[in-house]
Amino acid sequence: GLDVLAVEAPLFDCHRADALLDAGDAEGALRTCMHGVWHTEEVVGLFEYLARTRSTDRPLRLVGVDNQHPRRDSARTAFLAAELAAVGLADEAATLEAALADAPPPSLDEPAGAFVDYLDGPGAVLADGYGFLADRAEAAARDRGLLLAPDGLGLAVQVAHSLQAHVEQTLAFDGARRTLGEGGDGASEVRASYETRDRQMAANLAFALDRAHPEARVVLWAHNLHLAHGEAGRQRWMGQWVRDRYGDDYYPVALFAGAGTMAGNDRRTHPVARPADGSLEATLGAAAAAAGATDVFVHLKASAPWDASPTTALDFGRTPYPFVPMQTYGGVLFLGHVDPPRYLLLR
Repeated sequence: GLDVLAVEAPLFDCHRADALLDAGDAEGALRTCMHGVWHTEEVVGLFEYLARTRSTDRPLRLVGVDNQHPRRDSARTAFLAAELAAVGLADEAATLEAALADAPPPSLDEPAGAFVDYLDGPGAVLADGYGFLADRAEAAARDRGLLLAPDGLGLAVQVAHSLQAHVEQTLAFDGARRTLGEGGDGASEVRASYETRDRQMAANLAFALDRAHPEARVVLWAHNLHLAHGEAGRQRWMGQWVRDRYGDDYYPVALFAGAGTMAGNDRRTHPVARPADGSLEATLGAAAAAAGATDVFVHLKASAPWDASPTTALDFGRTPYPFVPMQTYGGVLFLGHVDPPRYLLLR
């Protein structure tokens, strides 16, 4: 009964991947849009299912909501130039794409402050360039009576907005690293970085739901914290903006584990830490055991008193973060034991 799978992956890359699924190329679609942590045999199986639905009367489409775009992407550059040519902005798009391609990557291997310095110097055009480009394109389209098609000019505008958020997020993150290196705490900049990303992720999801696939039933696949509504970990996440827009139609389910092995974004595996007394995992593990089960799902608006009490849970199975379950998720799925994924070779 679903129409769209929205994933925590770059907006434009998933647009390309969806076309590859039409052609039956499941692994190619996976490698085109998903971050390397998801290049696994298990996710290939999911993408093969997506491809099979294309021959049915209800194909399951793929969309991306993330704004963590590659700095260099020749396909994106060509797409923006082609679509924005209709409003006379192809050259401006090419200038921005060239500046982004030359920018230092948002990596811990780079000197702290390198991106900040780049925007203060040769990359100054990026400071608000993509946002200005998107606004000019929308205004020009209105003036010329052009349709902002969600797979054409409209998508190009949304990609430009998303790239602007990527620049702002990277700038805040790099500024936090410089502040930390100078002896400050950098907390406000870190929060600004995450919230810039998550606000745009919610906007990209709204583009998919309201413009590209109106009336669709959507499942959103992302990290527990991105899905949170309320201030899990003491900051605002994508889920709060989504809930603000869609109300109770948004039902986030968080996934937690009691034991086993997980993998981080770098694909390195680590053991799930033993749940602390009083933590969410400890509570759910006890509930599962009492029911004679290993796994348990809890609908948080219709269950135990602990729903509304402050607790902690483990991010990636190892780092505790504070939240109130009922104020943060619609439901939680607890797995008593998890195994690491079977990774594909990186290309």
